[in-house]
Amino acid sequence: MAAFNFPDPAVQQTVTNPITGTTYQWREQPGKWVAVTRPLDDSEVEDLTDRVSQVETDVNNIDSRVSQTEVDINGVKGRVDLLEIDNRAIKSDVQSHEVAIQTLQSQPAAKDYMIGTDKNITRIAEPRSRPAIELVDSELNYSNVLFEATGGISVTSTPSSIVIDGSNVNGNVNLDNYYTKQEIDNQFALRGVGLVYLISNFNGTAASRPGEYNTDNRIFGQITKISLAPVDEQGKNARQAAIGDTIELYDQTVEKYYRYQITAVILPGSYSVSYVGLEGDRDDTMGIGNPFLIYLYPTHISASQINGAIATLAETQSALATEVDHNEEQLQAMSTALFIAQSKINNLEGLDIQNALSALASALQDIIELKSKVSSLEQKVFLILE
Repeated sequence: MAAFNFPDPAVQQTVTNPITGTTYQWREQPGKWVAVTRPLDDSEVEDLTDRVSQVETDVNNIDSRVSQTEVDINGVKGRVDLLEIDNRAIKSDVQSHEVAIQTLQSQPAAKDYMIGTDKNITRIAEPRSRPAIELVDSELNYSNVLFEATGGISVTSTPSSIVIDGSNVNGNVNLDNYYTKQEIDNQFALRGVGLVYLISNFNGTAASRPGEYNTDNRIFGQITKISLAPVDEQGKNARQAAIGDTIELYDQTVEKYYRYQITAVILPGSYSVSYVGLEGDRDDTMGIGNPFLIYLYPTHISASQINGAIATLAETQSALATEVDHNEEQLQAMSTALFIAQSKINNLEGLDIQNALSALASALQDIIELKSKVSSLEQKVFLILE
């Protein structure tokens, strides 16, 4: 490589080596040419690039921290505002409490009270004219509640009690207006499980189709007529009620009871009624097609009615026992007939075709008759169980 020759510094103070690209400048001190710039190699360029990227990252991080700091400052300002609001509220509460304390302090002091019961033992100047509960405070001020006695009841007092004596009460109590426990038990027994009906119309006409009943109004408290078909939806016969008996309508949809008392019998199963249910349910309305359980039972059961019901029940049980015995005899006879028919069928193999067909026809006829008897018997047993 050819040597680079520096120019005369008196003529030129800056020069660049065209081979290396380094620029030199003449310095009086220290009296020589000094390199002032040179081209960077690749590693230096890459290092500087990395440093620039890191600086940019640092700047971005600083910007982010500055933004977060601004958010934090705003949050602190918000909390400071809330604290100022709370502080004002606390000051207001303190002022209210101070007013309440001053009000309480201005009220008279509480007094201790004694309770007296005997008109002759009291701290007042004169005894009371009749028993009373007396409140006497520590300053001998008093108030009292007197006891009045009327209708034959007498009231006296002792130092520890007020005595109410009803031994001299005059007058008779009509027990016929009250139920005995036995009467209540019998009402539940005769009330049954309820008849299943659907409301048909509100015209007050007589109901005839099974499972339907009619009224003259859809508002429960305004119903004055109720008519029940002879049998309910399940084929059970409706009880024939009498004047004074009770009809209960249980709406299975809304699960409520509505009670009526029979005032007149218009036709068998058709009654004039008076609403005696809950006042709060009087304005309820009835929906078409709603399923109802209906109960008919005596409102007040006499001893003769109870004895009659017991006698009827005994007769019914006796009749059922007789019919069950008769049905058992019929079942035995049918079992025998079925056995004979089976034997005839089994013997068909030993007969010629003509005789076999004849015997088969006879056996089939016997079987048809037996099936008819069995069906009839099953129906009777079902009715007995019902």
